[in-house]
Amino acid sequence: MDIDLEIKGNDLVVTLPWEAKALSTTVYGGGFKNNLKYVVFHHVPHDFNADPINECKHVLEDLGLNMNQSSIFLTAVSIPESYVAVKDGVDDVSCFTTVTVGLSNPVSIACSSLDKGISTINILVVVDCDVSDNGLVELVKTVTESKVSAVHDLDLRCGLSYAIGTSTDALIVASLRKPPTKIYTGQITSVGSLVSRLVHEAVIKGAEKWGFSRNRSIVRRLEERGIKLNDIIDSALTLFIPWNGLKPKEAYELIKSELLRCLEDINVVSIIDAALRLDEDARTGLIPNLNPQQYFSDPVNLVSDEILALSLALYLNGWNAVFELYRYDTRKPGILSRLPPFIDDIIASLIAGVTSRIYSSRRL
Repeated sequence: MDIDLEIKGNDLVVTLPWEAKALSTTVYGGGFKNNLKYVVFHHVPHDFNADPINECKHVLEDLGLNMNQSSIFLTAVSIPESYVAVKDGVDDVSCFTTVTVGLSNPVSIACSSLDKGISTINILVVVDCDVSDNGLVELVKTVTESKVSAVHDLDLRCGLSYAIGTSTDALIVASLRKPPTKIYTGQITSVGSLVSRLVHEAVIKGAEKWGFSRNRSIVRRLEERGIKLNDIIDSALTLFIPWNGLKPKEAYELIKSELLRCLEDINVVSIIDAALRLDEDARTGLIPNLNPQQYFSDPVNLVSDEILALSLALYLNGWNAVFELYRYDTRKPGILSRLPPFIDDIIASLIAGVTSRIYSSRRL
């Protein structure tokens, strides 16, 4: 497929070799089209609040593109540095995929982000083969499934829930109509399998360009769940016992430094991640004989959260950390009082390990 990509200012213009049959959810040029020739990824400010249709018309006028043959994606990401284009072929099918990825306004079934900005996942998929109308609709499903799989593999969150994308995601699937006609385009077909793989790859790469990699720090992953580093430190300071001459600001920095040091340890990170995953399973009813209502009530027969916390405490500073854990777990200062069972215990254990290590280093 001879598809042309050209950066014009802050926009990306994709020109197809000839008119394509397409189905899209773009704000301009959306729905079914039999004459798609141009696709524009257009950059807008993060606080964009103008009429999107008028904005798109002005863009096409400035670019000199036929309005009836065009569709436009809107995004707040820096397009020249962040767009991803991948292509491949299998059997008698070739596929070209271009995406831009911004993830600042994730959504899930359970919640929506408070960020209403235009930071979005835009996906263009072009296949050279002819696709029936039914197949084009099914291809939208295939692309969406692959996008959701990619953001799941990225562990994108909306609060404590897995995100399914962002609030403004858009897509275009287009067929260049080369015979023979493909009627089905689901995951088990040659065209669906190819499209799914390329979309997944492109979304992962796009997220990494946006600064959201799979190996990002545990500090960031906790913050994505609403557990901020400053809140952990504030909870630690509530029961922290300073020695003579130690000022509050110095105590804060001391705890922060030791906390960050501990969170560089892959064993500490692994145990915390285990608690996060257990919380995920418990809140969705995936732990046998423990329904979500029971879990949130922190039943007396649920002791695995304490066992995991004890493991982390012992690893961090032996029995000194265990005795410190008892203080924090019974009092639950600050953010600890607002966290669900697996997470409150593991954060309390992390704090206990940090503060007891500070005491031990001072021989207190």
